[in-house]
Formats: sequence, C-alpha cells, structure tokens
Amino acid sequence: MADPNAAARRASSWVLLDTEAYIGSCNNAIVAMSSTRTGAAVKVSFSLANPPGVSRCFVHCTGMAPGTWVSHARVLSAEGGLLVLGAYFTSKIDPMLIVPRGEFFVYRSGNKPSLRLLPEPYPLHFRANSVGILLLGDGEEYLLVHPVYHMQVARVDWDDGEMNDDNLVVHEPSKVMAVGDGCTLAWIDLWQGVLTCNPLDPEPVMRLIQLPEPRPGNMSMNMATGYDGICPRPIRDETFISRNDGGVVVRLVEIESLKQNCGDDTSNEDCTHNYSWTATVCERNIFSSEWWSVSFEVCSSDISVADACLPCLRPQEDKTGCDELNEQNWNAVLTAAPTLGLHDDGHVLYMMSKLRGEDQKAWVLAFNTKTKNLEALAQFSAQRMFYFTPTYRPCVFSNFLSADE
Repeated sequence: MADPNAAARRASSWVLLDTEAYIGSCNNAIVAMSSTRTGAAVKVSFSLANPPGVSRCFVHCTGMAPGTWVSHARVLSAEGGLLVLGAYFTSKIDPMLIVPRGEFFVYRSGNKPSLRLLPEPYPLHFRANSVGILLLGDGEEYLLVHPVYHMQVARVDWDDGEMNDDNLVVHEPSKVMAVGDGCTLAWIDLWQGVLTCNPLDPEPVMRLIQLPEPRPGNMSMNMATGYDGICPRPIRDETFISRNDGGVVVRLVEIESLKQNCGDDTSNEDCTHNYSWTATVCERNIFSSEWWSVSFEVCSSDISVADACLPCLRPQEDKTGCDELNEQNWNAVLTAAPTLGLHDDGHVLYMMSKLRGEDQKAWVLAFNTKTKNLEALAQFSAQRMFYFTPTYRPCVFSNFLSADE
C-alpha cells in the first residue's frame, strides 16, 4: 500500500498557501507585526501544513477607529521568503471607507519574521494579481513591479494557429513569478499566454509565450473560444522549473474531463455518474523558440485505487479516508483544479476533489504520475472558493523559516 505521508515529507520545503487570509489571530511562533497608516496594530501569522495540506494566513488588527474593521485580506504575490499582502479596511462611520481601502504590506520570513507597510502612493488602477517581486542581490533588497496599464495580447485563432492583431484582448494574469536569472518576471494568463519582461533592462520589452490550444474536450465546451468570464484555473495551471544545467522550463498542466451523467432520470438505479479525467503536462524552454512538447499524460483510470488511501466521499459516511474504494466510487468523485508542485521532480500532481461542485468540504489529493499512485490526501474547507477555483498556490516562504518555527 502506498505511504500516504510520502508526498508530504518530500515537499516540506514549500506549502500550498491559501491566499485568502483569515481575519483573526493564530498564536504561534510565525508572527510578524506592523501598523497601518493610521497607527492601528497589524499582526500576520500562519498555520502551516505539509502538502497536500493547505496552509493558512491570519491577519489581525487592533486599535482601529470605532466602526472600522478589516473586511478582507489576501496574499497578492510570493517570491522566495517574501509575501505581498493586502488588507482592506471599511467603515460604517467614515464615508471615505464605504468602498474598502487597501493597505499593502511585505512579509519577510526568516529567523525573525518582519512585516513592513508599503508607503503610498499606490497604483491608481491596482490589480491584485499583477504584482511581481524581484529579489535583488543577496535578497535583502527587492523590487515590486506592477504594470501601469492593462496588458493586451492578440487573440489566437486556434483553427489556423495564427494570432489576430486586429482582435486584441486584455491579458488577465492569475499570478506573477520570477524566472530564469531572477531578473525576469512572468505574468501568467492561463488562456492568453505568458508575458515575460526584465524590468531592470534600460528599455524593458514584453515578450509573449503562446500556450498550446486547449484539449479537444475543453474546446467543445467553448472554454477556448469564449474566454470572457470563464476562469481557466479549474482545468489549467502553470509554473516554471529551473534545470540543473541553467535552463528554465515552463510547465503547463491541463485536465480534460469525461463527464457522463443520468440527466433528469433519477429513478434508474443502474445509472451512475462518471467524472473520469485525463491530465496532460506539456513543457517548453522559456528562452527558446521551440514549441510545446507533451511530457506525460495520466488518466484517472490509471490510478491504482486498491493501493491508494482515497477518501470515502459518500454522503452517508463521515470519513476522511478509507482503505478500499471501488472504481464506481472513484468515477463518482468530481476532481479538478490541477496544481503543479515545487521541488518534486514534476512527478506529483495535486488536484481538488468533491462529491458535488457546490460542496464546502473538499480534499486535496497528491497523485504520483510516475508510480500511478495516490500518495497523500488532506481535507480542507472550500467554503470561500467558487466551485473548483482554488485560492491556494505553492509558495516557498516556509523554507526560510527557522526550524523552531
């Protein structure tokens, strides 16, 4: 039987961090303090878990003006030991705070974590998912980068593979990462492609890495041609991997679902729901003109169910795991939101499972695509997530904390 803790032990240098912070306090050693521009105290703390467990961030404020509170807070960007956080304040008394006002902080992990309020002015049209972090020198200094204007790219015509310069669309990144030598930032839009730029160049230039066309099953669902309002995160994820030879690879995963259901016929006891899927991982070198190549594919039918520690997701059972699960149960589980991990040689794929899309209870499953086994699982609350759009992302800031923390 597969060791359910194998993936967690291997991936202890990074975490799956829920970017939607919890309003409250977590009393542990991973605490950093600062203050708002009005002098209120801000405390940021973390509850960490090894993947596939989801780690949580807590933001707590005291000393605020009467009737003022933190409406929400979130992690906007992550790089190395740094996190950029936004805390949004609102008030039922101050008319200037009817619309939440954001203040932004940089959290630095280490032997003594610190929290610094970023000075104003902030960008007029601030877009939370567009903030990038560049570490300078030995990492003590850093550069925060935010595009001044909306970024636009030409929409690709998948029928002939050509880009139509007359049909520009807004590039909406879901995250920003530093890649290569650490001087290049990549704004990742899982539909429109990856925009890369070295903001330290005297004349910075944006370059577009075009993504492969969506899988046939996703094209037929109109996910590729009807971009507007459709979030690609439930079926796609992307990351960058630094090779030992100095090369940098961009890696894309996409799942294609084979969904069969009973329609409105609930009287047929022989009718079952089938939510099987195929995950395809493609790669290409970020600094070359080579096209994408398929690294591997894995199907849900390939996963060894008998040897896996898989959750029993039947409504009548309140369990977080079980020793056996037959194929019918596996196909009845909704699985989506593939997430590429860090520092695991690319063999482990993390996915979210629910019994129903609207369920607030979910699991993160760690699949080893090389051995075709489920290595680990962890239950978490999906109450603040929309359907299969995860709010967590891989971060390595935990690797910079001391062993005691």
